[in-house]
Amino acid sequence: MREIVNRVEGRVGELFRRLLDDAGAVATEYGLTLLLVSLAIIVAATGFGLVLAEMFDDSAAQVAPIGGP
Repeated sequence: MREIVNRVEGRVGELFRRLLDDAGAVATEYGLTLLLVSLAIIVAATGFGLVLAEMFDDSAAQVAPIGGP
């Protein structure tokens, strides 16, 4: 998980470096790129959260009968 975060941070850092260093680029293009990257992160985080929630629900369903009355 930490590796994924490091990769995303590196790519976002690279995007900002290009934004600051590239004088000929149009700011609108970078804005749209940043928007698409943000949407991709939101979609990935939502999918990961849903999978994680399902895993916890399955674990709780398996443990509940053991600890129940």
